Amino acid sequence: MKLWRWFKRLFQGFHVRNIQVLISLSSITVTVLAVVLVTTLLYNRFSKAAEENAYLSLEQIIEQVHSNLELYVSGMQDIFDLVELKISVAPNLPTNDQLGEQLQTVLSTREDLVSMALFTEDGKLVRNVPRLPMRQNTRLQEQLWFESAVQNPGKLQFTPPHIQNLFKWQYRWVVSMSKTVNYRDQGELKQGVLVIDINFRTIDELSGRISLGKKGYVYIIDAVGNIVYHPQQQLIYAGLKYENLEPVLNYSYGRFADELEGEPRIITIQTVKPAGWKIVGVAYADEFLTTKREVGDFLSWFLPLAIAIILFVSIYVSARISQPIRKLERSVQMVERGDFGTNVYVSGAYEVEQVV
Repeated sequence: MKLWRWFKRLFQGFHVRNIQVLISLSSITVTVLAVVLVTTLLYNRFSKAAEENAYLSLEQIIEQVHSNLELYVSGMQDIFDLVELKISVAPNLPTNDQLGEQLQTVLSTREDLVSMALFTEDGKLVRNVPRLPMRQNTRLQEQLWFESAVQNPGKLQFTPPHIQNLFKWQYRWVVSMSKTVNYRDQGELKQGVLVIDINFRTIDELSGRISLGKKGYVYIIDAVGNIVYHPQQQLIYAGLKYENLEPVLNYSYGRFADELEGEPRIITIQTVKPAGWKIVGVAYADEFLTTKREVGDFLSWFLPLAIAIILFVSIYVSARISQPIRKLERSVQMVERGDFGTNVYVSGAYEVEQVV
């Protein structure tokens, strides 16, 4: 009740030309404009910094995957080059026992190497390690690794993951490296197709250990959009999950904003040069741009609170300034009406006291 009476006295005589109104409006206008301007500038500055930090964090994570995969694929390429060199200099390759021992040694140095095999251009087996019999009806010349090598002679090819079905007793999930190479048979120089199969488990482990928030993930595609790795690979193959690959294929490096099922996402891309694979990081904006949202939420309640405080302080200060003037005005009016016994109120600010 006392508070209400105080407010009633505070706003008593409140009209546009009143000095209290003029002081309040001018101070409130200037202060509120300044607060809004500063708040807007701070929000833009902090939100931009938060967004840049989020993008930088994403790029660093994808760069880590990129470095690990590029190092791994480069190592596999070095092994392929070594095997190709040994094949190219070996005399009478089909019956060269020393070459067989050398290739077996190379195979045993890496647990992720599954098999090596050399085929003629018409699909006949020349040499393989380990020495396992071939399965029937493999349609070898129709397999992607064989077709890619023949269509791109002299260029190392990498396939998406597939089941290794060339040899009996081996049904592993592999990635194949293939290339046309030269070899010697009975002194005659011939051309064949060399294929080395890599256990896909290592690539799966290198890619799967990365986390981009609770919902984000990393997947890998080849140069034409075939899925090499995806954390939900079975759903992709079953057609139950979809990735918007069209814009991804237009980038080698960089990032862009995307939206899937109404959720904004940040897509970051890096390319593994030896294989031509693209590492695609998918991060959800509501997880990675939390700082920007937090700044916005803070300012959304801070700004009204600051304006409310400014209003209260401005009205209070203007009332304190104008109150002695109003009392002096009332005293003068009483004297003008003939009440000469009235005490003229002269307290207040220095300028008010000097009036009398």
